Amino acid sequence: ALVRNGGKADTHLWSQDKTHAIVGVFAPANTRAKSVSVSVKGAHVTIDIKGNPDGRSPWFAGELAYPVGLDEEEGVDWELQDYGEGRIVKVTLEKKLPGMSSLPALQVESSVVMWWKRIFKGDEEIDVTAIEDRPANREANANAWKEAHEKFRDMVKNHTPMEIPMGDGGGGGQARTTRYR
Repeated sequence: ALVRNGGKADTHLWSQDKTHAIVGVFAPANTRAKSVSVSVKGAHVTIDIKGNPDGRSPWFAGELAYPVGLDEEEGVDWELQDYGEGRIVKVTLEKKLPGMSSLPALQVESSVVMWWKRIFKGDEEIDVTAIEDRPANREANANAWKEAHEKFRDMVKNHTPMEIPMGDGGGGGQARTTRYR
C-alpha cells in the first residue's frame, strides 16, 4: 500500500490517492519518534533524526514536484512505522492543483483529480495512465467531454450579438454604439 499509485527510490517510497500523497522516508531501525522532526515549508520537505548512526543532518531533504496544502495550526501530519528491518517516517500531504491558489473563485479543486508523476523533483516518473484508481471507463469520459464541447460550440455559434452604447468617457461629444460578438 505504501507504493500504491506511486513509486520507490533509494531514500523513500510514495503513494497517492485522489486527494493525498504519502511519502515514507527510510529510517534506521532504532529510530524513536521523539528524535524525529519533520518540516514542510513551501515545496521543501526536511526530515531530521537526532542521533542517527550516519550523523547526517538533515536525514532527508527533498523538493516536492507539485504543490501541497498546509494547515498552519495542525502542522505536518507524520508518523513513524516499522518497515521491513528498519523504520519509515511516513508523511501525509494534501495535494493541491498547480495555479489554483490564484483562482479561488473557481470551485474546481473538489472535482478535478491530478495524478502525480513523481513526488520529488528528480525522482523517476511513473506512468499515470496505468494508475489503478483512475476511472476504468475512459471511453465514457471522452464521450462526455466531446458532448459538452459540442454543446459549447453550438452555444457560441448561436450567440446573438448585443449592442452596447459607448460614450467618449468625458461626458461631452457624440456617443457611439458598438456591436460585440
